[in-house]
Amino acid sequence: MIEYALEIRLSAAMERMKYTALTLEQIAEDCGFGSYPYFHRVFHKRYGVAPGVYRRMEY
Repeated sequence: MIEYALEIRLSAAMERMKYTALTLEQIAEDCGFGSYPYFHRVFHKRYGVAPGVYRRMEY
């Protein structure tokens, strides 16, 4: 159940990175990660790239 919730939050964060100009810190907070460092760690572990790198790849 925890993994599912994490997947939903990561998906929401990815959508925001693609379609908004919010900062990564704002996205992390909006998606319930509590802090950017935690979001960065979880995102990098799951997808193999940092959130900032992912965002730049999408443009």
